Amino acid sequence: MTRLQPGFYLSVLITLLFLVQTVFGILRYSDLSCSDFVPRNVDSGNDNGQDYAQYYGSSRFGEGGSWASRYRIRNRYGKKLVQKKRSIGGLGEGYSNEPPYKISVTGRRYRRNSDLLVRIEGGDFDGLMVQSRVVAGDDVLRGGVGLIGQFRYLPYLFEYSPCFNLPFATVIDKGRPVKLGNVSFIWTAPDAEAGDIRFIASVLRGIHYWIIVSNVLSFNPFPISTYACGSSMACFRVCPYGAYPCTAAEALLIFSYGVDFRDKSEITFTLGGRLHHNRTYIAVAFGDDLSKLVQADMTVCYLERGRARMEHLLIENLQLPPYQHNEVIDLDDFDVDGKMLWCKFRRPINPSTIINPRTSLYHFYFSGNIDYQYQRFVLPSRDRIYHSAFKRNFSHAFNEIVSGARVLSSEILSFFACFVLVKLMD
Repeated sequence: MTRLQPGFYLSVLITLLFLVQTVFGILRYSDLSCSDFVPRNVDSGNDNGQDYAQYYGSSRFGEGGSWASRYRIRNRYGKKLVQKKRSIGGLGEGYSNEPPYKISVTGRRYRRNSDLLVRIEGGDFDGLMVQSRVVAGDDVLRGGVGLIGQFRYLPYLFEYSPCFNLPFATVIDKGRPVKLGNVSFIWTAPDAEAGDIRFIASVLRGIHYWIIVSNVLSFNPFPISTYACGSSMACFRVCPYGAYPCTAAEALLIFSYGVDFRDKSEITFTLGGRLHHNRTYIAVAFGDDLSKLVQADMTVCYLERGRARMEHLLIENLQLPPYQHNEVIDLDDFDVDGKMLWCKFRRPINPSTIINPRTSLYHFYFSGNIDYQYQRFVLPSRDRIYHSAFKRNFSHAFNEIVSGARVLSSEILSFFACFVLVKLMD
């Protein structure tokens, strides 16, 4: 009996692999997958890239519904060989009604220009496509305009796909004949609010692929945007020494609100500041008296057991502790980013109170300590309280920046700009 050489088995294996590839082709993701997340047969001889993958997923990318499969096989000439639909229960042993992969994201909200770690977990796979998309109403996708943000620092075996002419919002594998698995990406949020978003991935293994989605991530409004400061917003911020002008994220203390009151019955305020320790509070006050803050209206925000608290107080003068105000101010939203505390609150527009668009008042900004033994807020000395350059009413947009001991308002900056221009023309 003739004994077959080991090379014979290798030749048979290579021949079988060649025949399988000739019939089935190779599945890969490309720009043709941008809308439907379906891998295509790149060796089908058809420029349209025919798909022949078996799909495991729900009718709405993992949002409820019965799990089903779509099995499409085409030969190299594009002729359909097999097409059948059946429930997941008929797929045979080894498959369950849950995808073997998942997307994990660090955090439940995203900030402007901030980074999130997006990780695909669940074992080995052969191909991958990942996108970040806007959630529009009850739909996961919103067409090509739904792409949002950009991926950065890709692993070597991955590259960008220019879906919908957005070159950094979609990631696919390079198509190398290697096993992939448990891969992470850095995703950077845009510099503007985009509403709710989620990450969607299509994971390929053999001739099977799964479309998986992450949890919905809501927008975190902190740090605030300073683009509209001085036009449609009133803004004040304290910048560190040598950092002028600073961003909202770099500021030591910041306060802002919108000045367009048309068809509105209240004003939304945002207060942010650095906490030096767990007894620090941040505050804003409004009043007529510049030197002693007599009867100034004071709003305080602080942390207690990891949650922000808000108090409404009345300053009789700087020599006395502030008193509890009979008008309650509710905290709408808050966030803690390292040592930075952000608080958002609303106050109704009322001509009989200080929240009156026609009343001009000084604005005071400061931080201080909480005396928990006597349950009171300790006011700082007058030289540690920042104040607006002029009296303001709440319909006046401004952009004041404190750098060291200087108060630089939009009006002062405009005055100096005109002065320098006149000197240059002399």
